[in-house]
Amino acid sequence: HLPPHIFMSVNLSSQELAAVDFVEQVQETLTNLQLNPSCLMLEIDESVLAQEVEGTAGAIQPVSLERSPKLAKLKLLKDIGTQLCLDEFGRRFSAFGDFSRFPLNTLKIDRALVGEMHQGKNLELVRSILALGHKLKLKVIAEGIENEPQIAQLQSLKCNYGQGHFFGLAAPPQDLNTLLEERFLTDSPPMALLSPVTPILI
Repeated sequence: HLPPHIFMSVNLSSQELAAVDFVEQVQETLTNLQLNPSCLMLEIDESVLAQEVEGTAGAIQPVSLERSPKLAKLKLLKDIGTQLCLDEFGRRFSAFGDFSRFPLNTLKIDRALVGEMHQGKNLELVRSILALGHKLKLKVIAEGIENEPQIAQLQSLKCNYGQGHFFGLAAPPQDLNTLLEERFLTDSPPMALLSPVTPILI
């Protein structure tokens, strides 16, 4: 069982979302694993939602749950308590119009924007994404964090979560329990010192 402040993030492809019984598959998995839905974050690539709102000529079209079975499934997943994250936000500059129409909990800022932010590049774009996310009451994750200057800049911008090699490299599944115990499940986890940019494991 995961404590409520720990969640597992899983990438979601357009093909998986198109499956007729996808919502049922997620519910069955949560039940079998006895996992609280709020501990599961499904990450949707920016391009997946772009497909739902762009017409054949690339123009932005009105979007609704009735017109888009994929968005309807995302709404059902959010309704059962699963977290939904828009991944790599900013890579396409996200000309989606009204973001409040999408059933999201979280935005993840693309690593390309974060990588040079502390050098003054992309700073205003990152600031704008954070302002947009917070205005819509969404949590914001910055990915690709590799050094302390990036952490300091994100702290000053009140970013909610951080992801990247600064917090640790990818590890095999058998090492996950030890990693969680050492970094996140102790009474005084060392990573908590970086708050408000809370690290996450992917």
